[in-house]
Amino acid sequence: VIPDSATCDNTLMFSGCTALETVVIGDGIESVSGLDNKAVLREVTLGNGITQIYDSMFRYCIALETVNFGTGISGEIGILAFEKCTALKEIKIPSKVTSLGYSSFCGCTSLERVYLTRNVKTIGDFAFSKCTALHAISLQVGLTSIGRDAFSECSMIENISIPYTVREMGQNAFIRCSSLKKVSFSVDCFLDIIPDYCFYECVALEEISFGKNIKNIGASAFFDCGGFVIDYLGTVDDWCIIEGLKSLIGHLLNFEQDGDRVLYINGKEIEGEIHISDKVTKITDYAFYVFDLITKITISDSVKSIGESAFYDCTSLIAAELPGGLTAIADNTFYGCISLTTIYLPDSVTDIGNYAFFGCEILHYVDLSFALQIIGNSAFANCFRLCANGMPIILDINVKSIGSGAFSCCRYMTDIYISKNVE
Repeated sequence: VIPDSATCDNTLMFSGCTALETVVIGDGIESVSGLDNKAVLREVTLGNGITQIYDSMFRYCIALETVNFGTGISGEIGILAFEKCTALKEIKIPSKVTSLGYSSFCGCTSLERVYLTRNVKTIGDFAFSKCTALHAISLQVGLTSIGRDAFSECSMIENISIPYTVREMGQNAFIRCSSLKKVSFSVDCFLDIIPDYCFYECVALEEISFGKNIKNIGASAFFDCGGFVIDYLGTVDDWCIIEGLKSLIGHLLNFEQDGDRVLYINGKEIEGEIHISDKVTKITDYAFYVFDLITKITISDSVKSIGESAFYDCTSLIAAELPGGLTAIADNTFYGCISLTTIYLPDSVTDIGNYAFFGCEILHYVDLSFALQIIGNSAFANCFRLCANGMPIILDINVKSIGSGAFSCCRYMTDIYISKNVE
């Protein structure tokens, strides 16, 4: 025990003291080191004169269970400060601390509870990585940055709420949090992207909610998360412009949840007729992938492009009114729309992508545009009733290419008129 009246200029005062179990530092001491790699050190009390937790300060103190901070600690908890303090169970971050450094608590495998204050702005890369017992942590309003792998492999965390003040989040932030069930982003969160691999292999995930400020979902952000409910806190217009939706909803096709819906927009199922307003200029890839309760969609002429698989497996879709300036029907756009009966392509369409209408089993009439130049592979394959109304397929003089199997298994097709310009 060092009393409050004591002062010392030797910052290596504990160097070589391998048998230390308890250290109490008085208020007169302003800096201390030499406490790392203490195999039997169990408890430390820092006086009010200590103002900083240095880099690697308690690193590899594998028996350390309790740290009592003084009121003077401020700024950053240094990099690797408590790395692999494997007996540490609880930590209360001092009120003046604003940043948790790189790997500051990485590998603290017994750490169960962390108490943060609103003054913490930054949680650094790998800050709590592999804290496999951590189950209680509340991210406070005021937090602005969550680093790469900040909570990676924290296998006991079940719920996480991202406050609206967060503006940055690194890759792999919650990768392999295998008990994580619920993720909530504040509806007005400043964050505009869910980064690559963010929730990769969060196999227990049951629900995620986020607002319209999220504009992009990173690569493999939800890879191998199984099935989970998505509650999007925005409008249909907001939803259909999000980039990277494949990373979020690509799991839906093979997921059954005992009859429950797995996607809601603003708390409601998307069903019946929907309208894309003139505020929207493009519909991104996978925007309405497996929205199987939509019966009709009307798209304003302001929309200039529709991404691939945009209406993939919309099994109740009967009709789609496409925008006048559309130039291409992307790959898989209406794949598996088994209720679609007719489609009128705008005169501006020049390309029909691969598998664009594959498996539209009762599609009997397609009005092809005069400007059409390319029909992709299997574009109308398995459209069993195409031409069932007796109307032939006429390909105008601008058509230059017809892909392999473009009209395979169109059983009612008896006549097709092809221009000599087709290569």
